[in-house]
Amino acid sequence: NMEEIWSIDQLFSLRETYTELVHCLVNAPKLVGKIANMIEATEADKFASVIVGLFGELEGVMPILHVLIEHEFIGNLHNKGAILRGNSVTSKIETQFCRIYGEEYLKFALKDLVKMIMDDTDLVLEVDPRKLESSDESQLQANAIKLEEITSVFIDRITSDEVLAAMPRYVRVIAGYTAEFANLHAPETLVPLTGGFLNLRYFTAAIVTPESFGLSDEVPTMKSRRNLILIAKLIQSISNGLINEKKEPFMVVMKSFCERYFPIVEDYLRRVGIDPMVELKGLSPWSDFEIIPRTLTSINVDKFSNTELFNLHRILYKHSGKFKSSSEQPTSRNTRRNNMFVIGNRRGSTAVVDNTDKIEFTKSKSFHSETDSISVFEHRFKTILDLLPPPPSSIITRSLIRRQSTLNAMEESVGEFVYSGPPDKNGNIVFYLICNRIQFGNIENRITEICREIITVIDSESCGKLYSLVLDTSWVVYKGSFGNNFLQTIEAISRSISRETKKCLSAIYCVHPIPQVSWFVNYLRSTGRTKITRKFHYFENWEELKNHIDSDKIILPDISKEFLSKAYILKKVNAKGKRQDRMLKITCNSILNIHPSTKKIQNEKLFTEIECFGSPDDTTITIHFLEEHAKTRKQNFFSQSSRRDSVLRTYICKSKDEKQQIIEDIFNVALRINNITTSQKFRIRKIKRKAYLETLVRTFHFTQDSILIIEKNTIKKEMPFASINSVSRDIVTGEVLINYRMRTPHRVICIDEGKEDEFFQLLESSINSFNDNKEQEDDSQKR
Repeated sequence: NMEEIWSIDQLFSLRETYTELVHCLVNAPKLVGKIANMIEATEADKFASVIVGLFGELEGVMPILHVLIEHEFIGNLHNKGAILRGNSVTSKIETQFCRIYGEEYLKFALKDLVKMIMDDTDLVLEVDPRKLESSDESQLQANAIKLEEITSVFIDRITSDEVLAAMPRYVRVIAGYTAEFANLHAPETLVPLTGGFLNLRYFTAAIVTPESFGLSDEVPTMKSRRNLILIAKLIQSISNGLINEKKEPFMVVMKSFCERYFPIVEDYLRRVGIDPMVELKGLSPWSDFEIIPRTLTSINVDKFSNTELFNLHRILYKHSGKFKSSSEQPTSRNTRRNNMFVIGNRRGSTAVVDNTDKIEFTKSKSFHSETDSISVFEHRFKTILDLLPPPPSSIITRSLIRRQSTLNAMEESVGEFVYSGPPDKNGNIVFYLICNRIQFGNIENRITEICREIITVIDSESCGKLYSLVLDTSWVVYKGSFGNNFLQTIEAISRSISRETKKCLSAIYCVHPIPQVSWFVNYLRSTGRTKITRKFHYFENWEELKNHIDSDKIILPDISKEFLSKAYILKKVNAKGKRQDRMLKITCNSILNIHPSTKKIQNEKLFTEIECFGSPDDTTITIHFLEEHAKTRKQNFFSQSSRRDSVLRTYICKSKDEKQQIIEDIFNVALRINNITTSQKFRIRKIKRKAYLETLVRTFHFTQDSILIIEKNTIKKEMPFASINSVSRDIVTGEVLINYRMRTPHRVICIDEGKEDEFFQLLESSINSFNDNKEQEDDSQKR
């Protein structure tokens, strides 16, 4: 493998490079069309997520879809059945866009109807005799009649004038573009293709999986799901104008119903693609969705998910050769270099860009033709591709890791939600309940099974002896009906455990607690069960368990230990080849080299002191420092190796995934580092309850996801942003109140003269930015 190298100038220029890339693509949608034709089928979902995630913010998805839909028709005239197939990039963009931006409309149109189906526990619409308990013909006929009646209610609702008028125009415009090119190239495909978009990928997808489209907070039961599937099948059959008798012969009984409703649905599908603004305001069809020229200054990459930016980088880097070779007149690299200047490096310039072709749209700016505009942007785009450094390798994001996590080496099996471990310091056996392995959103039918598993494990291994329970709620996402389900489950577990087993319970250690745990304890206290409440102990940092259980006997999943913040235990290799354990912590503008045992900060290297990063193999990272920042030492026998250590640092990671995660963290910092204009360290004193200041001064050092509390160059504590609920400030006294999610609030004051405002603003913005990034990651996973 060739060594990958990232110069610090390239990394510091990422912000400008990404801005320029998005600027070119949003102003020249045909470039996106070219890229879409080059990518592989396995990249379609990722590319669609990039387009919706990045260009949805800029209202630039519609011009791109217009180009892509046209390509679909022109490229498949010889095989019209392949137009807008479900696995095409265009179809995936349509689906993801409507799922994100059309959710509220679906709630208005369908939520009450879906709820009606889910609430009727006795409803059976099955028309497949193989799935019925009895083959009674009268039962089949009765089910078919009910299916027709209920489906007609859905269709009447969807096709009504009121619901059609409420449909967002950014959903209707997709149907309009489909109709536009169908009329030009294949008129007979207009109705089935419009129906395929609206019904297959929008309405029926929401009916079948209401929990994914916001139509229900709960997951349908198997019976309700089957009823919803049959309704969706019938709607889609009407939209297609046929029943697939070979694939689903049982649906033949619905043929007359489909034929009766087909004209109604056909008329609706033709009306959907008509722009209502033509009649209301006399506009040209969908003219307000045409490309809106964007300036560079209007594009703010802070609003974008880093995941989407990095995925765009990966796709473009991988296929840059194809793109450049597809041009009739490729740009000469030597010629291009004559017209370049440097922007965005560490010395205060900006990124390397082509001065002659730098584009800045204004209201008065115009081109001789659309072709001129496209060619200029295409030339500019190819120039930027030459500047792209290797991207961070694609990795499994944290939200996916927690679904695929494994227990560490001490665990006997993978994925168990309850298991036993070695005894605690009092000699009591320890049981672990890993809550993120229980799907609380779909738990109503599984509570008995879960309780039985927990009781079986505890009773079989405790044997009437004292035991402790570690309740791990790391990475548990509590949305929708989760709170009630969580409380219902914990209460059911509590009731199921025998009195003798409860008496043997010595302590409950709640690790990384969520608010619902506190609710449950308060509920127990209100019902008079105070004995059990006194056994609860809360630990926001799992390492606090070491006070009760020896560190080598704590067998929490690795992913739970990663809940707090990112830090990496690596092997540092010096010039003599000696390996030392080091903890690597990446802050907002530097890299900390920490002794893992003492937590003493060995040294800190600012990104501005680094020349480049390298990766010679799958698990090694090298950091090359600038000569002017190399640590000077006395000349002695070891001066040569010492000099090498001061300009080159080598780290060995535990795995390829860990190395990739570190590289991505470096990219994350580089992308935002130009925004850092304030100090990341502040001297702080804590205010005691008696309203006096502690004499001890501590340093608050901000990192990407936490605050390090440092005393005498040693990390005494880490305050993860995930553990902070909010912060506020007393304008008169300057005191800052830090409200934790589960702990008692702390009051602190900045004692750096003149930096009080700066400290609070950075604290507040860091927490908000952390929460925003988590939301962006969740949205990205949703797409």
